[in-house]
Amino acid sequence: MERKQRETHAYTDHYRQKGYAVIRNFYLKEEVDEIALSIDAVKSEGLRHERSFRHKNLLYLIQQDPQYGKVLRFCQWPAYSSPVLVQYDDLYTHPEPHYIDGAPHPIKSAHE
Repeated sequence: MERKQRETHAYTDHYRQKGYAVIRNFYLKEEVDEIALSIDAVKSEGLRHERSFRHKNLLYLIQQDPQYGKVLRFCQWPAYSSPVLVQYDDLYTHPEPHYIDGAPHPIKSAHE
C-alpha cells in the first residue's frame, strides 16, 4: 500500500472510531498565516464591544475573567464578517462531493 493510501486509511479509521480525524498539513503555511491574521481581527472586533453582542448569526461572547479582565470567550460564525474566513468556510466546509472510502459522507460545518 502506498504512503498516501495508508495515511488516508488511518484518517478514515480514526474518523470511524472517534468521530473526527486530524489531517496534518491540510493548509499551506501561507493559508494558516492568512487565517491567523483574520482571527486576530475577529478578536479585536469582538473586544471593541463592552458586552456580548449578536447580529444575526454573528455572536461575540464577552465575559470578565478574574485574572485577565474582559475576554472574548468565543465568536460564533466569525466568517460572517470576514471575507478571508468566509472564503475558507466555503471552500473546506462545503466541498462537492465529499467522499470517504468512495462513499458519500455528510459534512458538518462549524455553524450547522
